[in-house]
Amino acid sequence: EYRITIGGRVQSGSTDGNGWLRCYVPPDATDGVLEFPGTGERYEFTVGDVRPNVSIRGVQARLRNLGYYAGPVDGSENEEFEKALRLLQRVHEIE
Repeated sequence: EYRITIGGRVQSGSTDGNGWLRCYVPPDATDGVLEFPGTGERYEFTVGDVRPNVSIRGVQARLRNLGYYAGPVDGSENEEFEKALRLLQRVHEIE
């Protein structure tokens, strides 16, 4: 079971057999909260555009969304970005 508040609209339901949920996202939404009442988990998130994955900013944004990178999404190849990228590659056995 989940409850999601996005764009001021509350929606609830159950995830599918693979753990996915599908919900309406208003075009003007900028943030939201996803809650799982059964476990007490709560996740705040932002909605916005993500740069193409061929740009450093796009890769930084994706790494941040996946929880590997906490640095600035500024397009610079800093040490924190490099560490996050290597960790993702190691976890997923990507060469």
